[in-house]
Amino acid sequence: MCYTTQGKGKHMELKTEALYMEEKKGPAITQVTFDETYHLPDYLPDFFSVILSRGDVRLDESKCGNGHIMVRGVLQFRVLYRTGQGEWKISSLEGEYPFQETLMLEEAGEFDMPQTEVFLEDLTVRMINARKLNIQALLEIHCTARTRLELQIPVGMEQEESCEHLYRKKEFLELCYRGEELCAMREEVRLPSNKPNIRQLLWQQAQLFGMNVRVAAGEVTVQGELQVFVIYLGMQEDRMQWAEMRVPYQCRLEIPEASPDMVSYLTADPGAIRCSVQADADGEERVILAEADIPIRMWLYRDISKNQLEDVYSLKKQLIPKRKPVKIRQLHMKNESQCRVNDTLQIKNTEEEVLQIGAGFGTVEPEHWEISPNGLMIEGTVRMQVFYMVSSDSAPVGAMESLVPFQCQMEMQDLDETCEIEIQTTLEHLSFLMKNASEIEVQAIINVSALVTKLKEEELISAIEEEAADAQADEKLPGIVGLILTGSSDLWEIAKKYHTTVSAIRKTNELEEETELNGRKILVVKQVLDIG
Repeated sequence: MCYTTQGKGKHMELKTEALYMEEKKGPAITQVTFDETYHLPDYLPDFFSVILSRGDVRLDESKCGNGHIMVRGVLQFRVLYRTGQGEWKISSLEGEYPFQETLMLEEAGEFDMPQTEVFLEDLTVRMINARKLNIQALLEIHCTARTRLELQIPVGMEQEESCEHLYRKKEFLELCYRGEELCAMREEVRLPSNKPNIRQLLWQQAQLFGMNVRVAAGEVTVQGELQVFVIYLGMQEDRMQWAEMRVPYQCRLEIPEASPDMVSYLTADPGAIRCSVQADADGEERVILAEADIPIRMWLYRDISKNQLEDVYSLKKQLIPKRKPVKIRQLHMKNESQCRVNDTLQIKNTEEEVLQIGAGFGTVEPEHWEISPNGLMIEGTVRMQVFYMVSSDSAPVGAMESLVPFQCQMEMQDLDETCEIEIQTTLEHLSFLMKNASEIEVQAIINVSALVTKLKEEELISAIEEEAADAQADEKLPGIVGLILTGSSDLWEIAKKYHTTVSAIRKTNELEEETELNGRKILVVKQVLDIG
């Protein structure tokens, strides 16, 4: 791209190339509290006590405005509970409460892209009476606004033959794509062959493990493993059943701008994965259909280099570069690591004997990170839920929740206060083992990904003004001067000061590109040109 800059005299045409980057603004943080009364529908049996409660947040909309970010979503909850009615004294209920919040962020603009995360900090279910519950929850909302910027990088001039140019190779992290895509997941999971058909589904829960991202030409693939756990009544057997199943999942997103050389950063909000019973090819109720529409916010970057025009002058006229201060983002590194967690959970408040573990689920909650001497230290917790089978004939299911801390050290070099660090964590593996009647051994593997960029303040040439040569100033310069170079000597600055060129200095003093300059004695001869 070329555009013309007007000065007091003739104009100069500057060649530029467009480069897109982002500016981050924020964060803005707020909390949302719920204190609601839930009435059991008439078709559900009376409530006796909670076995397990589970909450998810579905983010429906996040939108930037001038000076604020609007966030709208739904708190979804499910409760597995004991009841004194029916053949099996276990039932479940579900409900949801909408929320909408406006977070004030003075720097936000109408056309900014929001980056919003909603954390469910607490969910408490209390019994008021057999038909009425108290639902209390605490959400924490974190928002930033990201502004897309277009920079014009100077890469040359139209009349280069009449000027001296200084180019330097500069590294840039170019924003190639940003947006929100919807990953529509539809996975069929079959019951194990040793399990009976499903007559009634009492509880279902699903979770995604891993989030491996592959960028290819025109598409981005996200894949991992889907875990499904169900508690149900069998079709023919007169007892409660449970089954845990795992299958791979894969989601392909068509992104025309994508290419294999790009660096990806994405966040996903799985929310609640819906499970329903389907008939198989033989008409038997043996298939669990897991469905979810997962919003994925994605950024694709390319690490590129450009020969940037740093300075310009002429021996025939005065060229005055006009500079504009900008912030340049550069890729420092992207690092991926795994953190192993081992701990022992204590089973409490259980009157029946624990027979075996049914399934376990977990959510990684990073809480703090800091730069350490060896790189990056990340701390947080894994919020775990464990289902187990007990010796009760009428209510053979129990559950517990626990927080397990983790600490992950990522080896990274040259981190400092100029770095911007974005952390992403996913659960890769989770397993449980009964140690004895009251203790469960847990093992987890956490994937940790860190995208580290650096912001550098620079001044880019945005215009070049051309004026007539200052003949009097040029006449005052010495015709020849001797210099002793030091380690900080710059031939460009010397040539510009004494009205000559770098190539002339090298030719006069027989200096090759690889010649060591420190301590070298040189002669600088002023060039006198006819500028009339």
